[in-house]
Amino acid sequence: MAIGEVLKIGDVVVINIPDDNWSWGFKPVKKQKGTLAKVLGFGEICYSRIQNFGRKPGVYVNHAWLNVKVGRGEPFPISSSFVDLKDKDQYVRRVKKFRKNGGLDNANVWLRDLPEMKFWEGDIVKVVNGRHPWEGIEFFKISQIEYGYLGQMRNDGVTPMPEYSLEPEGKGGGRVSINESQLELVARGNVWKHFNGVKPVFKDLNEEAEFFILLGKTREVRNPISGLYSWTKDEILKAIQDGTVDGFTGGSRIGTVLFNDRDLGKRVAEATLKGFGLGA
Repeated sequence: MAIGEVLKIGDVVVINIPDDNWSWGFKPVKKQKGTLAKVLGFGEICYSRIQNFGRKPGVYVNHAWLNVKVGRGEPFPISSSFVDLKDKDQYVRRVKKFRKNGGLDNANVWLRDLPEMKFWEGDIVKVVNGRHPWEGIEFFKISQIEYGYLGQMRNDGVTPMPEYSLEPEGKGGGRVSINESQLELVARGNVWKHFNGVKPVFKDLNEEAEFFILLGKTREVRNPISGLYSWTKDEILKAIQDGTVDGFTGGSRIGTVLFNDRDLGKRVAEATLKGFGLGA
């Protein structure tokens, strides 16, 4: 839990800058420790249409960043990790309430739709104005929209920061950041299709499953034996046979995936069992 999740507009906080940050030159206030400030608001963060932890795409309150003002000075942003609520008893009460409510008081506060963008993740584009590091490659895929860069300029103060990351279509080999003005649309990808009433097209079941995992249209299931999200391979296979989960997730530990789309989940489960020689 970040302290920002229990702070409110109008709160008085104490700014305490850690030694390392202060010595590196981060000095938003005159004193390293003990400056009082008033909370004016919070930052914002965009959760895109993919890799959004199951959230509705949009702009959310970012409780990790505060907008504060010291005395009659100008407002400025600061990380919530650098402040403490002046009223310590009030802080304890709010944390207790926050945890009792499962962190739902301030979590996932949706503000508005995502900014309109010319291209979406998965769209196929070509570079028509500028260079890229892949000689002989014509088509590219938008891998990420850099919402955090919107409205920001490069060091020259004139050139916009790159709004997109792209990678060679179907080849991998890294990403490069690029501006919208340098790109031309070749074909819409499955993300755009899914959100605009056009049926996505997949080359196989694996691509279809990965797509809906990216969209957050799944949930992870706790292991009933341990109560944790970690499983052994044999435990997951048994759970798939029992219909409790649909498949595996990769990463540093073995986890499970259960698809919201039960038809897709059934097909993934059948393919997974078949791959381990357990299918019908």
